[in-house]
Amino acid sequence: MSDNHYQQKLYESLGVELKNIRLRLRQSIAEVSGAVEVDVEALARFENGEVRPDEEILLLLISHFDLSDDAAAKLWNLAGYGKEDAVMQNFADSAQQAGAFVLPQDARVVYTDVTHASANKHGAVINFMQSAGPMGKPMIVSRVGMSREHAQNLLELLQSILHQPEQTQRLLEAPKDDKDELKNEQ
Repeated sequence: MSDNHYQQKLYESLGVELKNIRLRLRQSIAEVSGAVEVDVEALARFENGEVRPDEEILLLLISHFDLSDDAAAKLWNLAGYGKEDAVMQNFADSAQQAGAFVLPQDARVVYTDVTHASANKHGAVINFMQSAGPMGKPMIVSRVGMSREHAQNLLELLQSILHQPEQTQRLLEAPKDDKDELKNEQ
C-alpha cells in the first residue's frame, strides 16, 4: 500500500466528521474557509481526508463551529493529536478557568493584519494573527478571551478612540463583579 493511500485513509474519518459538522450547521465550504481564513481548496482537502489541518487550523475550526469539549476532543483525536497535548488541554480547560493574571515579559507591540473572533454564552475569544505565517497561512500571535460584558466595553472603547482624530489612550476598566454590585446595594 502506498504512503499516499495510507495517509488518505488515516485522515478520512476526520474529513468526514469535519464535513458532517459543516453540513449540520448549514454552512458552505466557502463560508467556513472565509471564517477561518483557509483556502477553499485546502478545506476541501481536509474534508476529503487527503491531508490533516495543522493544530492552529484545527483549533480555528473547532472555535468557529463552537464545538463542545467532547466534540472538540473527538476531532483532535481523529487528527492524531493526543488529548494530553498541552494546546488541546488549554483549549478544553479555557471554558472552566475562572481567570488568569498575566505579567508580560515583553511589552513590544505586535501588529496584526488578520483577526478571528468567536463568542458563546460565556464570552468571546479573539485571535490576533499575521498573514505571513508558515507556508503563507495565518499565524496566531495572540489570543485573548473575555466575558461578554468586557467584550462590549472593548467595542465601545474602540469606537470612541477611532472616532477621535488625535492619538488617544484610554484604559478599559475591568468588568464589575456581580458580588461587588450586591455589596453596594446592601
